[in-house]
Amino acid sequence: MFTKARNVTVNGGEFKVENIYHSDPLITQLHQASAAGALYDAQDHPPLTERPLEAPAKTIQEVLDWFSSPESKPLLHVRGPSKSTNSAIACTIVERSKERGQFAAGFFFNSRRPKCSSIKHLVPTIADQLIELIPGFYTNLTRSLHGDPFFLVRPIPTQVDQLILQPLHEITARGPFLVIIDALDDCASEEDQHEILTQISRIVLAHQDLIRFVILTSPAPHLKHLFDQLEFRSISNSLVVRQSHNGALGERNLTLGKWGMGDALFTASYIPTTPFNFPRIPIFFFFSG
Repeated sequence: MFTKARNVTVNGGEFKVENIYHSDPLITQLHQASAAGALYDAQDHPPLTERPLEAPAKTIQEVLDWFSSPESKPLLHVRGPSKSTNSAIACTIVERSKERGQFAAGFFFNSRRPKCSSIKHLVPTIADQLIELIPGFYTNLTRSLHGDPFFLVRPIPTQVDQLILQPLHEITARGPFLVIIDALDDCASEEDQHEILTQISRIVLAHQDLIRFVILTSPAPHLKHLFDQLEFRSISNSLVVRQSHNGALGERNLTLGKWGMGDALFTASYIPTTPFNFPRIPIFFFFSG
């Protein structure tokens, strides 16, 4: 009984629940340093019924299949044609993974929102969410923070060690859990984008059975080049969502092969069908990366 309870005092028939963000001053500091505008709950969420084109059902299913397959790599790079499409995909994936109890954390980069375009707030924001969603993380995190009360001014690799890697150590919760990073290209600089991917790589390599990441970006060439680097290529799968620009609808039937084949998300054969003429409706094609 109360196996997941935290900061709960039982006195006879009275229950006292203490807000975790006020139970420890260092956790309060962490919470204040996080970017509230980068959370899933801060995004605009049109109803699922209004997202059939912005969040293609086939894309959603491919991501869920990747997540559930033990043969897939722990990092998935989704390259979509636009920020609105990527955000719709990210929000839908969060909702589906929440339904399954698998969502752990998210960070939606946005250059127009305070704290949402800087690497400085990424690690505290993810750690702040893991407190609520992974059993045992809170206890381990407070122990780690009390070892260094100045954790917020440490370099990013040190923050990853103190706020994520060390608290995840000895976690017995059954994973994997999903972390979503949307609009990485809205992060302030290409150097920071590389650093973020480097630190995410450290996390998934240390805890492959516990944490998996989905990172959504635009099709910008420098981001494709970044993920194609050997150090990231060996631990990541890719999924490209392409939109036609000629105004015509076409359809391709996709036959999935096995996960984890080489560096692609999947092997596939494509069977073109006769295009239809609906010039105002976009079509999404799916290719292995």
